[in-house]
Amino acid sequence: MPSAQHRLANEMSTPLHRIGALIAGRRSVTAGACLGLDRSVRPDAPGRLQNGHDRAAAQQAPTVALASIKPRDRRDAA
Repeated sequence: MPSAQHRLANEMSTPLHRIGALIAGRRSVTAGACLGLDRSVRPDAPGRLQNGHDRAAAQQAPTVALASIKPRDRRDAA
């Protein structure tokens, strides 16, 4: 059974070590990473970026990878 970090890395098409570094605080959360996390973990809630400009800029130029992230079903979140 894959770990939650492994599932998240697969959903976001992100290397597992990068997700681990984000969680451990060794890597900064970029606007793109925040949007990917929001889309994967909380698809119905707005993001909580400190700088609204970063979010707006990231949303104006979404990447192919961001568009490919499918929101998780609430039943899978537990």
